[in-house]
Amino acid sequence: MKLFGKLAGLLKPDKYFDAVILLGAYGRLIDKREIENALASLNLGGPSLRVKVQEGITLDQLSVTHDEFRFDVIFVPRQYLPAGYSVEKLAAQTRDQRLAEAILAHRGFVSCNAQGWCPAPLRARTGEVISMVAAALADESTLAMWDANSNRLIIPTGEGLDLLREGKRDEGFDLLAWDPIGLVDSESLEAEIAEAKRRFPEFAAAFRAADDRAMFGLKAAFPTDSESVEHMWIQPAEIDGDVIRGRLLNQPFDIAKLREGMEVSVPLADVSDWFFVKDDEPVGMFTERKVRGLE
Repeated sequence: MKLFGKLAGLLKPDKYFDAVILLGAYGRLIDKREIENALASLNLGGPSLRVKVQEGITLDQLSVTHDEFRFDVIFVPRQYLPAGYSVEKLAAQTRDQRLAEAILAHRGFVSCNAQGWCPAPLRARTGEVISMVAAALADESTLAMWDANSNRLIIPTGEGLDLLREGKRDEGFDLLAWDPIGLVDSESLEAEIAEAKRRFPEFAAAFRAADDRAMFGLKAAFPTDSESVEHMWIQPAEIDGDVIRGRLLNQPFDIAKLREGMEVSVPLADVSDWFFVKDDEPVGMFTERKVRGLE
């Protein structure tokens, strides 16, 4: 959600600002010991490490300094919103149903951020570390995570958090871990969905010919418990005529019987998108390109 990029201007004192922010179900308090434990769990320590409570400021804040990185941790018991926006207005502008729900439901935030006082030579490493620490701080109350570098708001998953803890920030925030069709009017995507179905033989032929099928994905519509649909990605394992079998890559929002990682079967009639990688370039992603403004 690029709109969240406007939030950076509320905190940065100069042109440099980087942050990974946790949107939580409640205003969470984080103390010095919790930060120290998070750093220790990530093997980020050493004699130069200092964690200091900042006093006499409006926000609760901890400063972390090290020979290799410097950043702050701020925790605030209120919603994280741009000036002039309500949660309702902001949620209405996101195209993903679960992200909209997270925006509406969150009541506090934790920000791992670096600003102008972080020396330029340390900024690349600091960017890795703040994503690692944010992932280590994420818990059952974390509804969503925002990355200031890419302006992406995601629902955290186990796989994504593991990548972030390893310092793989781009990969962690680039997972297909939510439904990017979401709240978009389905009629506005009719042409893209029809194109995905029409060109499905291209996908099937590439899938059958591939030695490595790790870079193949397929999106399909699943009926929800509230008589709607969720479009979710699967990792295909087999194509049998007009039936695709594979592993569900999303955690459903409103389908109690399904869970991320379960084996599912979908008919071609329910396919809404697909992709595979050829010569290091993605093929397909018809609805994705429109929703993300890539066309």
